[in-house]
This record gives sequence, C-alpha cells and structure tokens, in this order.
Amino acid sequence: SESTSHLSSMKPSKIAVAFDYLGREFNCQLFQVTSPSKTVYCIPTAANRRHAEERKYIRSFLTGLVQERKKERLLQQQRRQKQERNENPTSTGFGSKRDLLSHLLDAYEQIEKEKDGKVETTEQEGEDDDASNESMVDSPLGLLFAGYDTTSITVAYALHHVAKYPKIEAALLQEVHHHGVEDYSKLKYCKAVLMETLRLYPPGPSISRTLTKDVRLLGGLVAPKGTLVYIPVWFIHRNKDHFPQPYDFLPERWAKQQKSSGVWVERNEDDDDEDDNDMVIAPGSRRSFFTFSAGGRTCAGYKFAMQEATTILALLVQHIKFTLTCPDYELEPQRVGIVQSPKGGIPMTLTLR
Repeated sequence: SESTSHLSSMKPSKIAVAFDYLGREFNCQLFQVTSPSKTVYCIPTAANRRHAEERKYIRSFLTGLVQERKKERLLQQQRRQKQERNENPTSTGFGSKRDLLSHLLDAYEQIEKEKDGKVETTEQEGEDDDASNESMVDSPLGLLFAGYDTTSITVAYALHHVAKYPKIEAALLQEVHHHGVEDYSKLKYCKAVLMETLRLYPPGPSISRTLTKDVRLLGGLVAPKGTLVYIPVWFIHRNKDHFPQPYDFLPERWAKQQKSSGVWVERNEDDDDEDDNDMVIAPGSRRSFFTFSAGGRTCAGYKFAMQEATTILALLVQHIKFTLTCPDYELEPQRVGIVQSPKGGIPMTLTLR
C-alpha cells in the first residue's frame, strides 16, 4: 500500500546515524581493549577519523539546540519584562517549553546567579562562559548516549508484544485515544507495557557492584569487602518467587483497569491479586525490579527514560500499526557489549493508521 511504501522509504536522520555508529564502536572497544587502533583515538585510522567526525557532529548539533533555546528564553524574558504589569497567572517561567533542556538551563542559570556576587576578570568570565556552555552540552549528551540504545531496544521489544497480542494493542489505542500523548503521566497502561518489557527483557541483563563491607551469605559463606559482585537482573526478573508466571507477558502486573471509568491506574505492591477485569496476577514487585539498579546507585536518568519511552511508544502505536512479518517468529536475545538486543532485529510490517 501507499502508506507501507512511504514507511519503507524512510531513512534514519544524520544524528541517529552518528549515535548508532558511536554506540557500535563503544561496544566493539569493550572486547578489544588491547588493540591500540581501537582505544587510542589519535591514530589516524579510518574508524578513528569517522569517530571524531561523528562526535563533532553530535556536539555541534546539541550546541545549536542549546544556543537556540537560550535565545528563545532571552526573548521570553524581555517580553515578560515589558509586560510585567500585566502578569499572566498561567505563565510557567521562560516560555511554554518545559522539557528536559529547559530544566537543565534553569539549573545552570541558577548557578550563574550564585556567581554574580563574585568579582572576576574579563578573561576569567570568558573562560567560565566557555566552560558553562560545554557543561550545558555535556549533560544532555550523557543522557542521550545512556538512553539511546536502551530506549530503542526496550521500545522494539514492546512493539513486538503489541504486534503479537491484539488485546494489548487495543488497550494501548484506547488509552492513547482517551488521554492523548501530551501528558505521559496519564498513560498508565502504556507505562505498564514498558515495565513488563523491562522485566522480561532488561537492556542491561546484569549489574556489577564492588562490596564496601563484608557480606555474610547463606550457608555461612562470606563475601569479603572489595569483591566484585554481579547481580543477575535477567534471572531475578524471571524467578517465580518474585514474579508469578514469570515467562508470561502481563502488563496487568503493573496497572489495572477500573470498571467504572475504564481508566487504567497504577497497581501498588500491596494491591490485591484480582483487578477489575478478573485478571488474577500478583502486582509486580518493585523490590525485585532492578532494570535501573536500586539504592544510592539507581540510574540517574530513570524518570527521563520512562517518560521518553512511554511517549515514543504511545506516538508510534497511535500513528502506525505493527504486524509481525512471520507469526511464528521467536525472540532471540543476544548480548552486544553491555546491553542485550534481539538478534537480527524484529521483522515487522509497518502501516500508517
């Protein structure tokens, strides 16, 4: 069809190509740490030259975004100063954009205000401005690199289950049509689909930690301080003691639908086993969910990652129908560097709704 042909002709953007290349290079380096050509970037190999080009392009792209947003905020500030006698009670800061970049700029502007009382030379001020601009780019760059592979892998696994189970697809469409995609916090079922995806297919199948003190284990064994310990996230998430029916894809572990309103709400750990649709399954155990680690070392981008993935999944399902090319296709996860992903990708047909 025309819509399918249109989708098949789509190509990744230059920024996506750059992230993809650097991600592959990083995973390759993990297994070739003794190869100078892979770890010493000053060696003028073709791979190193492209590595430098892609890094430069990404940083230039993000620098442009930051500078553009700073100009927008300055214009908004100037308009507000002119209209300060006619305050708009619904105003929320410098303009209407309240995304991640806006919050980062808020934080940096607050830091700059705290520096106002300090006396600095013109040369030092210039150096500080350059450092501040670099830092403003480093923060989103770190988040984007950390979430690029993991988010795309998670959404791919989620879409596989959406295509495989019409009931899940119907529930997602109903929620998206009811709430829209602007406020991700209302998309409880969409988030539940992602939580269940992350339970069964965590991008990072294991986490390593170094013990800061001796730990006594079962059987009288003691793991001494300084021991490197691997936490098998993949197997914990598939343990029936933590998650009954561990191999079944059940978003209802994380959300339930209210009969009265038809709206999905988040389930708590102390929730009863039966939801309003007579789905008998224990609520998902947050204490046994380690996709983002836990404790003081919990992933700093956890909330951003969930917001990003929820919004992307909702938008994709809203506008595109995903169909498995082969109904008998079985997922085959494989480890690639520090993450795992479906081997060979997931063959699906995409059709515009």
